[in-house]
Amino acid sequence: RASDVAHQLGYAYVYRTTIPTLLDTGPLPVTADNQTINALSVSLASSLVDDSSAVSDLPVTESTSDLNDLTRSSVERYATWQEEYLNALSEGNEPAATDLVTEMEDIRASLNAELADFLGAARTDIDQEVVELATDLERYLEELTRS
Repeated sequence: RASDVAHQLGYAYVYRTTIPTLLDTGPLPVTADNQTINALSVSLASSLVDDSSAVSDLPVTESTSDLNDLTRSSVERYATWQEEYLNALSEGNEPAATDLVTEMEDIRASLNAELADFLGAARTDIDQEVVELATDLERYLEELTRS
């Protein structure tokens, strides 16, 4: 059981350190010249590669299933989003670019909210396991002192 607690702590740490870094586009313009669009294209593509790699490295367990699904679908959307966003910039479509920037901010916020829910549930489970382990250890120590 102590090993299970260690694994749960490890999984929580991996998710806590990975998810906040995903879809980190930095400040995004809603209008841009060709040079800026080209630089954004390279930056966003690099970010997508990093995010895809990070997501594929996330541990998959029963307790992380929903968060994993949301994370994967968010990164998949990020791939198609980039093309839409860069096209909107290229076409000078400021309203579309604004909507897409807002969408990415909303996706990141949703991921972070789900992460917070996951970490809260993980903490509750881990706390319960630690209390049970402490109780078992106490009982074991009592048995030893009686012997």
